[in-house]
Amino acid sequence: MNPALVRPRVVVVDGVPMSGLAAEVPDPRAVVVALHGGGTTSTYFDCPGHPQLSLLRLGATLGFTVIALDRPGHGSSAPYPEAVQSPQQRVALAFGAVQRILGQRPRGAGLFLMGHSGGCELALRMAASPLGAELLGVELGGTGRRYHPAAKEVMRAAAEQDRPPGVRELLWEPMRLYPADIVRAITNSAAPRYERAVALNWTHRDFPALAPAVRIPVRFTLGRHDNVFRSDPQALAEIADMFSAAPHFVSELQADAGHNLSLGHSAADYHRKVFAFVQECVALRSRSRYRYRYSRTLSRNDFVRNPVPEECAMTTSKVVFDPFSEEFFNGPWDTYRRMQEEAPVYYSEEYDFYALTRHADVAAGLKDFQTYSSAYGIDLAMVRTGQPSPHKAIIFMDPPEHRHMRSLLNKVFTPRAIQSQRRTVIDKIDKYLGAVDPMGFDAVQEFSGPFPVEVITTMLGVPEEYAQQVRHWIDESLHREPGQVEVGEKGMQANINTAMLYYDQVQQRRAEPRDDLFTKLITAEIEREDGQLTKLDDLEIAGFATLLGGAGAETVTKLVGNAPVVFARFPDQWQKLLDDRSKIPAAVEELLRYEAPSQYQVRRSMRDVELHGVTIPAGKPVFLINGAANRDPQAWTDPDVFDIDRDPHEATNLGFGYGIHSCLGAALARMESAIALEKLLDFMPRYEVDWANCNRVHMQNVLGWQNVPVRVLR
Repeated sequence: MNPALVRPRVVVVDGVPMSGLAAEVPDPRAVVVALHGGGTTSTYFDCPGHPQLSLLRLGATLGFTVIALDRPGHGSSAPYPEAVQSPQQRVALAFGAVQRILGQRPRGAGLFLMGHSGGCELALRMAASPLGAELLGVELGGTGRRYHPAAKEVMRAAAEQDRPPGVRELLWEPMRLYPADIVRAITNSAAPRYERAVALNWTHRDFPALAPAVRIPVRFTLGRHDNVFRSDPQALAEIADMFSAAPHFVSELQADAGHNLSLGHSAADYHRKVFAFVQECVALRSRSRYRYRYSRTLSRNDFVRNPVPEECAMTTSKVVFDPFSEEFFNGPWDTYRRMQEEAPVYYSEEYDFYALTRHADVAAGLKDFQTYSSAYGIDLAMVRTGQPSPHKAIIFMDPPEHRHMRSLLNKVFTPRAIQSQRRTVIDKIDKYLGAVDPMGFDAVQEFSGPFPVEVITTMLGVPEEYAQQVRHWIDESLHREPGQVEVGEKGMQANINTAMLYYDQVQQRRAEPRDDLFTKLITAEIEREDGQLTKLDDLEIAGFATLLGGAGAETVTKLVGNAPVVFARFPDQWQKLLDDRSKIPAAVEELLRYEAPSQYQVRRSMRDVELHGVTIPAGKPVFLINGAANRDPQAWTDPDVFDIDRDPHEATNLGFGYGIHSCLGAALARMESAIALEKLLDFMPRYEVDWANCNRVHMQNVLGWQNVPVRVLR
């Protein structure tokens, strides 16, 4: 079996990222959707290190597409507890994730569900839902109606606390049934809050209530050595009776198997039986040229069909992109993909702007300053006024003025000047990382937030006691509530405070020069449009300091703060770094591509533009969404997968911008981020994220985390 068959997938459903593994074949017999139990993830169905036991790989070999989902609240959706609390939310997310992963690709005879242990709850809810009647069938493994007497107290404790004594033995004994390395590697992934209620109510309430509502074929399997649920004839008969509306019910005790059916030595045999049952369901479905729904009065020996015509093509609502919405703040990947597919030149009726999302269009727009001007501002509030920006900062300039300013700054911001800060960067990182409690700390508030602003303010020459205040002012300036376009009163005051601080520092340096960036800018000369050489005035220097302080602090804060989240979702990539530190620079680039801290740049169209059959009129705000371009499937292979071994020549990474306004401090940001990753690898080679308490920032243009609580595992 080919190990490359299995690919990680991440899709976005209603603003919530849903992750999993997929083994797809071009023309499948059917699609099997597998739902893992508690304390694990979708990797359960790939049996790491033992491809011969993998459900996904066997399924693909037999001609099935297999999707193992991270259930809602696990994997990529873990940071969104409010979106997974109700059963209805979880069912919608699971069905939506499958639809997104498959897209327009063939599904064969249809979908078949497979649940293990805690995953059976979601599988049954999906089967009992209105969409469930369209499923081929369902396999339920490692669950039951009655606990073994010895398991009752342990399971009750497990529903009330994490990892109570006895759980490991209950779930894994006898351990001879599993590969030794699987047993040695046993860990429990963090469980979403709702799972405790599910565990408490499953046997006596939810299972008995859901089973009678299932109207598709059911296969039920317990390991002969399962220590959790009873498997005596009386217990199995009770379960069979609960599925009173199922047209077909089969139960089996899997020989030489314990609770974890898909990880034991007998997993391949178990999986083959499941696929045989799927094929049986496919054969029964193929008897009718119609799709059918099962009636409510069924014989348990055969199918009763109510034929209905094939459904009409699904219609979807018009895509809406709102950069000032909760959806944007939480990661607009699903919207980006729809814009690329349905509206590559998007128009917002609400805000009267246009937006480009495809990589080729965004890259071309960022380079074409004659068509897409920065001179009117860089955010919607500024550009839509139609007035040139009064700010004297390079970010608001077009050539030739921009060229003269950039030339001066390149002389000040040299590679040698960047490398001279290496010791400062290391010292700042060591200072903050050395102060955190490994048993629990906020990777943003206690680490990635404080150190970058101290690096950049030290370079400028701002006294250390002002550094963290500068960070808070920057955050306040960028903060936006949903629907808020203009900077708020607090943000305006923060901007004034920042400008006054820098202006005051410039005045002090003119009186008392030092070895810092303020002094270098004061002494530097710039060629003006008339060819005259002059020095920068105080407002120009303060404007540059404001730009550098904001970009330098926010970019690294968000990039490094995102790292624990992304690597927790893709732990194999973290292991790659642990094994080979030379991959760190590539990891920084992939972090920048996967979720760029700066998601878009706003320009003003200077002429009518014809693109993809749409006319962008002159004088309109245009969003060049580099964050979407960095996830464009036309530019990147598997763009929603985080892969530090990605071919760097596949496309241009637009995370630091492109063209004349590419980030001046990119080299410094890369150096800081690489050193920070190196230190994090040393400090927390194994860690876990407290997903329930992760919070996103609400900022204009910026995506990232406000809080990322982590705990180092020893």
